[in-house]
Amino acid sequence: METSTDLQTLTEELAGLRDMFRRRLLNDKAQQQVVDELSKRLDNADSRSAAAILAPVLHQLVLVLDRIDAEAPLASVRDELTEILTRSGVLRLGPTAGLPFDPRFHHAVARLEVTDPAGDGVVATELRPGYVIDGTVLRPAEVTVGQLPSTTSCLRETAGVGEDNTTGGGKS
Repeated sequence: METSTDLQTLTEELAGLRDMFRRRLLNDKAQQQVVDELSKRLDNADSRSAAAILAPVLHQLVLVLDRIDAEAPLASVRDELTEILTRSGVLRLGPTAGLPFDPRFHHAVARLEVTDPAGDGVVATELRPGYVIDGTVLRPAEVTVGQLPSTTSCLRETAGVGEDNTTGGGKS
């Protein structure tokens, strides 16, 4: 008789475990649906947030385009665009000529052979200015870098001459 009671107890425990397993499985599915829904909502919120941030800047750029169409002087347009970027948190990197080459802020597009060791690895000229936003490089300054004749291969490896080492995307 003890065997019959043990079998009945095991059967009840098994049924209870099966029921608990089914409830947990349904609960996991419900939780996954909630996570998926939250993920969709976050994606939509991110898109709306980005659009809300960009809309005023884009509107101002459209106004500048209107001025270009009206044949405004280019210096005036450049100044207006610079002001829009500044108000949006975009800052121009300071002059880089004479500073040591730094791949975080400079993109070497050419090298200039120098005879003075003090000019080796130093920015000789700035061809295009660089810009940062909130400490992140938007576009590195395009520069020529001084180089001693014997260090040609070293500079190529560290400066990335001829390579695209821009930060945050391609050239603009």
